Amino acid sequence: MTTELHLRALFDAEAFAEEQARLGLVWTLVGFASDIPLENDWFRTLLGGRSVFIQRFPEGLRGFENRCAHRSYPLRTTERGNGPILCGFHHWRYDSEGRAAGIPNCQDAFGTTSRELGKSLHRLDVACCGDLVFARFVGKAESLADFLGPAFGVLELLCAAMGGGERVTVPARTNWRLNAWIGLDDYHLAAVHSNSLETATSYLRRSELGYHRFGMHSAFL
Repeated sequence: MTTELHLRALFDAEAFAEEQARLGLVWTLVGFASDIPLENDWFRTLLGGRSVFIQRFPEGLRGFENRCAHRSYPLRTTERGNGPILCGFHHWRYDSEGRAAGIPNCQDAFGTTSRELGKSLHRLDVACCGDLVFARFVGKAESLADFLGPAFGVLELLCAAMGGGERVTVPARTNWRLNAWIGLDDYHLAAVHSNSLETATSYLRRSELGYHRFGMHSAFL
């Protein structure tokens, strides 16, 4: 990503959309496997600025863009639920691979069977690290383990110790990157969140902070 795009994305809508599209090709945390424990459980989220959903099948977790291959109607219209992939607009039904497996009057309308028509959903790459579900739009061959590097094992252990994740949503009228940057100063947590950390009388000492880099990733502890 060029520096120019990196900066323009802070205030320019077209640059932001381009940035989001590129980020959609990178492994991104989208939810928790524990949120969809049963067969056909699903949750909806955003990836690269586009609506997607993750669903549990007997074969495992699968992810798709939330758009019917027929008329682009959203397949999931709530945040989570349970049920087969059945479009509420014209009743097209899809299997666990995202292929159109049941199209009403298909032979009469298209002169062939649902399978032979060859329509399918835009599928995502999906992988888990402990309870954490990551996804990306298909493109790169890099595995999630390779992408996370040393962090993969650390996150697995944290998930096992914590017994699952917790989703917190905080609406903010700002670019996502500014929200991330503001927490990188050593004194931000102690100054702004002193009640949570019980540091109202003093800032944290350097010996109490750790900022670790490994590959393209970092951890602030």
